[in-house]
Amino acid sequence: MTDDERQFENFVRQTEFDDTPDPNHRDRLERHLLRALGKRPPRQIEFWRIAMKSKITKLAAAAVILIAVVLSVAILDKSIPSAYALEQTIDAIKSVRFMHIVRGPRENKDYGDERWIEIMPDGSQGRYRQHMPPRLFVVDDRKTVFAYRENKNTVVLYDPNDQSFTWYGNPGKWLAELADGNLTPIVEEYVDYKGRAAHLVRDPRTSRKVYIDTQTKLPIAYGGYDITYEEPPKGTFDIPPVPEGAILVDKRPGAELTEEPEWMKRKTESDKKLDEHDEKCAPLFREAMHKLAEGKYEEAAELLTVVVDLQPMRNWVWHWLGKAYYELGQYEKAIVMYSVWCRGGTLSCYNLARGRAYRKLGMEMAARKDFEIALEAMVKSLRDMDSMKARLFDYAEDPLYRYDKQRRPSEKESFTKMVYRLREVTGENFGYDRSLDTPEEIERVISAWEDWWSAHAPDYLVVGP
Repeated sequence: MTDDERQFENFVRQTEFDDTPDPNHRDRLERHLLRALGKRPPRQIEFWRIAMKSKITKLAAAAVILIAVVLSVAILDKSIPSAYALEQTIDAIKSVRFMHIVRGPRENKDYGDERWIEIMPDGSQGRYRQHMPPRLFVVDDRKTVFAYRENKNTVVLYDPNDQSFTWYGNPGKWLAELADGNLTPIVEEYVDYKGRAAHLVRDPRTSRKVYIDTQTKLPIAYGGYDITYEEPPKGTFDIPPVPEGAILVDKRPGAELTEEPEWMKRKTESDKKLDEHDEKCAPLFREAMHKLAEGKYEEAAELLTVVVDLQPMRNWVWHWLGKAYYELGQYEKAIVMYSVWCRGGTLSCYNLARGRAYRKLGMEMAARKDFEIALEAMVKSLRDMDSMKARLFDYAEDPLYRYDKQRRPSEKESFTKMVYRLREVTGENFGYDRSLDTPEEIERVISAWEDWWSAHAPDYLVVGP
């Protein structure tokens, strides 16, 4: 374990919340942290799962698809002293364009599951298709999400920014948990998988397995799913027509309101409980955002602690709690809060925030591990400042962004903010004359940062554009 990793573990163990006014909230916050940071029984560790996500958490999920079997770089050196090294899989998966994922019918379940996933150049999920008869058929062409509930004879249309389907995992966190527990993942080289040679990576606590092809070094199987990487048939990601006689519910913005079938109206007890919590949390969360904007960080932290207690999985609450502690100069606490979502993940605005906190503590190597993720996204965003990935940086720095459209910067203002972030993190300055506001000046600045990143990305352990 490196000094940075050891110091981080000390943060988790030693961080106390004596300034949290309600002891019950304080205790529950600590329990939430332990669970979120992987301190849970092995049987609860998740590796692959199906998820429908909001437009914010969907980005975080999609960003890790490419590393679905990639293991945390920070622990590779101490994980496997084998001829097969997991770095080989990290390198191999960078060339992946499509994933074809198939699982046959399982015991006591008469349905299979087939998926096609397009991987974008930045590693995020592009178009998507899933067929799990007779339950679900989904096609997402990045303009519309078509979800056909075959057993309900209902088609629901969504905007992909509001709802999406994905198949992903986080083995970086999985192996980080192994390291935290002083365990070593088991690697067996040249085992047989359905008649072909493979390397087997296994968690000794849970026996979870992923098979790696010995030639390509790509994952070929996990948990009953077989994985291949061929190009899909033409039309795979085309939105199909609505089946004759099916109920159509269009939930896209601007669509004509339609009556939902009864099965969509019914809520489970857990749904009702979430709604009740949200009724309590929404006004508290909004008040906390205003306190943050006003610089009342202690009051914001108190409110957000209550929100975490009620809704620990609420989007962004951990980020803003980290922001409150950061502004209070309590950088260890900020790191713990950011790490609940950031650890093992690649949502670059979170990595930027945590990297700043590490740097405040003089932990430069830990900071650079986060900045490697943030810098790559920041440089790429310069060419598309209106993209969601670029806008997330603005969102993460303004607690009232979601509530007041007047506060949202223009594309030009966002570009300037991104340039300032790059200067802050790197110490470099290639100039930018906003008064010119010409395509030539913007191209000059973008090219300068791209050239710099190409030359210095290896210093941050990644390969530049």
